[in-house]
Amino acid sequence: MSGSPDGTARQWDVESGETILEPIETGHSGVWAAVYSPNMSMIATGGRDGPWTGEPIECSIKIWNTKTGTLVATLKGHTTSAVIRLAWTEKLLCISGGSSVGDSIRTWNTKTWKLSAVVWLSIKKAYAGEFQSFMSCSVHFH
Repeated sequence: MSGSPDGTARQWDVESGETILEPIETGHSGVWAAVYSPNMSMIATGGRDGPWTGEPIECSIKIWNTKTGTLVATLKGHTTSAVIRLAWTEKLLCISGGSSVGDSIRTWNTKTWKLSAVVWLSIKKAYAGEFQSFMSCSVHFH
């Protein structure tokens, strides 16, 4: 799974090095994060939803069907910067995203695709360690 500055996401066959489907045109101006769900049925992509202007812009997480490449859901709520971190809970109860400014981590329920939790951070970056620690307990918010 890879994301690209051109706004596409690609699934790769690791043995042949070929793409599995056509590139997914995500609608992000650049894909900064792309991850498979634990059961490999969905892909989440995150990025910036418009060109860099220096001004805050709403940035989304998009959920895709891995077999067809079709859009399943668009999760909105990040309003300051590109989504650069994504993580699913092990049992697919929720997905969370963190932005590059790092002011919040947001979690969505994967049954309803509704925002279920927002954790405001006092640090300026949502570092991987803090993000993964949050994900291990985020299932309590759904």
